[in-house]
Amino acid sequence: MSGGGVAGDRADAVEGGQSPRGRRGWSLQRVTLVVVAVAALAIIPFGGWSSNASSHQPVQLGLNEPNDGLPWKITVTGGRLLDDQPPLVASVSGDRWIVILATVEITADESRNDLSDALRVSGAEGLVTDFDDAPVMVALVSDFSYGPYLQPGLAEQLAFGWQQDLGAPVPTQVQVTIFGKTLRRSSLTNSMEWLDNAPRAVVTVPIVDRRGA
Repeated sequence: MSGGGVAGDRADAVEGGQSPRGRRGWSLQRVTLVVVAVAALAIIPFGGWSSNASSHQPVQLGLNEPNDGLPWKITVTGGRLLDDQPPLVASVSGDRWIVILATVEITADESRNDLSDALRVSGAEGLVTDFDDAPVMVALVSDFSYGPYLQPGLAEQLAFGWQQDLGAPVPTQVQVTIFGKTLRRSSLTNSMEWLDNAPRAVVTVPIVDRRGA
């Protein structure tokens, strides 16, 4: 008969074919599983280990075909090649402008002025871009005011401008990618924010040369 207390427990474990070290191993295994489960629950709400819009292939759209989503609905309506003249002001005198025209409607609940995140262009050389290939100019077509705040549910005509080096080839068309965002809790601020800028659609846009017009 084995002794009582801790020593007795150890003796019973050995007699039953399980060493104290084996019992401790199972306990550590359970603890590890719990830690992993807690970590997964902590990561998933913040965008980790989860699929988002970036995992989907952007759809191909035609000109004047709307792309509905959050936080904006966008319809690309045309493209222009323009001289560097007021109200356009290039950082290098003489450069020209590729301007994409689009109708934009805010579908989120609050006003927004982050429209420079909404479009990107490809297929044109010598672009002078802002951060992350963003357009260096976003303006209302109606009065050419820069960086406008758009109200939810009110569609506006916008001009998105990319400066192009004068020596670069003149484009006849470009690919315009429409991006969207996801409203989720930020892991940095713990507040709900529009994050994860991801492509939703691609439009082939003919560029109409309006230089000298």
